Amino acid sequence: PIRVARLLSSKLHSPRKVRRMLSKFKRFFTREDGAVTVDWVVLTAAVVGLLAAGYGMMRQGTSDLAEGTSNYMGSQEPGEF
Repeated sequence: PIRVARLLSSKLHSPRKVRRMLSKFKRFFTREDGAVTVDWVVLTAAVVGLLAAGYGMMRQGTSDLAEGTSNYMGSQEPGEF
């Protein structure tokens, strides 16, 4: 507690500097310049997540189809239709 009081009363934390710092924090939290970037990041992450889920759902079906096609093609003799 004594250290905190000494830090707050030191010249490093003068009322003018504290007001300026609070002003910067207020401006940081009220500006919306980065909001579009955050929206794009969230949207891109959602698309990637949906693509990963879709791939996971289709992977087994496509593997089975490829294996069935391979077995069929391997069983055919050249010239047979």
